[in-house]
Amino acid sequence: MHFFKGLSPRTVGVSAAVITVAIWTSFIIIGRASAARTLTPFDISYVRFIGAGMVLFPLGWWLGRRGQLEGWLGLSPLSFRDTARIGLFGGVGFGILVYTGFFYAPAAHGSVLMTGSLPLWTTLFSR
Repeated sequence: MHFFKGLSPRTVGVSAAVITVAIWTSFIIIGRASAARTLTPFDISYVRFIGAGMVLFPLGWWLGRRGQLEGWLGLSPLSFRDTARIGLFGGVGFGILVYTGFFYAPAAHGSVLMTGSLPLWTTLFSR
């Protein structure tokens, strides 16, 4: 992508790794903070997806206007049906399930089990 023009592959790789760790760590810490029961898993999922939508919608709109995306409204390269299915199960369903688990398990357990079993469950559900 042209976003990283002029940066060395090492810089891009390290930056991507740091951002990934920051996102997953904040996901786990915020999820565990919900164990105080002030927010439900639905509340946290709502905030998560509204926040992500506010950040990524302008980027998707911009890429769609440039003709770099096809499919549903020019915002997703997939059909509406596939976009909705992935969003429902891989997004909202996953978030609510994980945040519900964080109500009952320590953050250390959740972080190891969730990130460790994610490839397994992804493979099984894709089949």
